[in-house]
Parts: sequence; C-alpha cells; structure tokens
Amino acid sequence: IIQEMANLTDIFAIIDSEHARELCVDQFEIDSIERQFQCRLPDDLKAFYRRYSSVKLFPDEWGPTYRFVPVKDIRPTWIDILGINAEDPGPSNWLTFCDVLDGNYVAIDVISQDSKTNNIIDCFHETFAIPGGSTIVAKSFTEFLDRAILGGGGVPYFVREGNESYGDAFTDCER
Repeated sequence: IIQEMANLTDIFAIIDSEHARELCVDQFEIDSIERQFQCRLPDDLKAFYRRYSSVKLFPDEWGPTYRFVPVKDIRPTWIDILGINAEDPGPSNWLTFCDVLDGNYVAIDVISQDSKTNNIIDCFHETFAIPGGSTIVAKSFTEFLDRAILGGGGVPYFVREGNESYGDAFTDCER
C-alpha cells in the first residue's frame, strides 16, 4: 500500500499550498453531524473539517479529481447514490465525504472503527451495496488523503491499474 504515511500537518500544508480550499467558518458543524447520525467521527476527519469547509484536490480546466463535500452535505451515501426514495437503501453507517465527480463517491464507515482505523469505501454507482462491489480503499481518513495527494490528479488513485485494496466493505456490513 504506502511505505510511510504523511501526518495531517504535512497533508494540510500541501493542501494549503497546492489545492483549492475553503476555510472552515463554523468549527462546531461537525458536532451537529455526529448528533444527527448518532455516530462518532474519527479525529482525523474532524480535524480536517475543523480546518476546511471544502477542498478540491487537483483542480484544473477539467475540474478537480476529488471534491471533499462541505460538512453540511455529509449524509448517508445511499442518498447520494440511489436518491432519498430508495426502497433498499443500503448501509446507513456509510457517510459520503468525497465526490469524485463522475457519479461515484467515497464514504467512511462510521461503525468499522477501532482506535486507529475506519474503512474508507469506493462507492461505485452501479455496484453500490452489492456484495463484492464496494471496495475498501483506505483504513483511515488520513491514509485516504495521503494516497489521494500522492496519486496525483486525473483519475482517483483507487481505480488505477495495479492499485491494491483492503477487500470488500460489504462483508460484515451492518444494514
């Protein structure tokens, strides 16, 4: 996967100098998300959203490769993929934090956490909530950010040829 992962301070310095970002205006918005979805978000994700309202990695004339949604737009991924009226919505514990701007999203599984990890999931529109169709692309938000920045622009790092994943997120998933 990655030899040595950067820390958040280094990642934030790269974002501040090389990428489009909007600074956070309400540092307590993340607390309302935790109350709304009755979950505890990982510290690294909270640190990100206490610093930024939104970030676009690798913005160019074609658009960014990753758009980190504003805190107010974090919601269960099934709403982004299937719409609010879906009959079988899929996991309610997967929350969208990143739009890869091709109809697909990246989510964090807020139940998969232990002291250092949370599954970060590639939510592909056509295979969402189907066993074998939702790949774990990182084990923490920090790892995801690090790999996204190291991977460069164009297409998300996790869909590139030769990328290794952590397996299927739907296995052992709570619905």
